Amino acid sequence: MDRRKDEHGLRFTEEDRKKVFQKIKEQEAGNGDQPGGTIAARLKKAVPLSASIIVLILFAGLLLLTINESLFTQTGQAPSSEEEAWIEDIEELSFIWANALKERDGKPRYEMMSAEAKEKFIEEQKTVSGTDWNYVLCCSSPWVVEFEIERKDEHSVMITYLTQTSEPRYYKSVEVISFREENGRAVVDEYETVLEDEEVREAE
Repeated sequence: MDRRKDEHGLRFTEEDRKKVFQKIKEQEAGNGDQPGGTIAARLKKAVPLSASIIVLILFAGLLLLTINESLFTQTGQAPSSEEEAWIEDIEELSFIWANALKERDGKPRYEMMSAEAKEKFIEEQKTVSGTDWNYVLCCSSPWVVEFEIERKDEHSVMITYLTQTSEPRYYKSVEVISFREENGRAVVDEYETVLEDEEVREAE
């Protein structure tokens, strides 16, 4: 068998040489024509990098969204001119409504009601005054000493009344008033007394 020495003095046969070249060819075929190895191998290396980039992008987007929400919460959003006008109308009507009870005059209330609310009002007044009803509200005692208006949302308010008798004794009553738009203006759509004449304190 013909054995030759390589540059390092090692002896190998022609068969050994063929085996070496065969392994080289197989490796080249497996590696493809790019120096990074096979396509599968290159993808295997690339996928972790791509996944990391995607995770980073998602994290950055989430962080930006969180910052924007935080800024929105801190600064809020200024109401539009229409919303401001609506709120002003409700506040003005609520004051007129509450003051009407203090003055015992139901006509200002009636004038700001929807058609359905007016029907309810008339039936309530008939219960007090009979079929020949009038606009006089409630009774002479207890009378309203003061009231406080609290807006619940953009369509309703809660009015708390402090009333007094001649003894004197003091009581609290609470109304909830709901508004809606009708023919371009705010009207009282519903009203309800949720607390009536709860004694709160006696005069010293």
